[in-house]
Amino acid sequence: MALAPERLVIIGRAVGVTTYRLRLARTFDPDHPAAEHDLTVEVTH
Repeated sequence: MALAPERLVIIGRAVGVTTYRLRLARTFDPDHPAAEHDLTVEVTH
């Protein structure tokens, strides 16, 4: 199994905080993801 690097590109138009959930799902079993990662992104001036 090879691991892929995570990369998140954001263009911030307003100050704020949000959370993104990345899910690595298999096509044959999408209800049970192989991995999940929560990323919190904060945009500041």
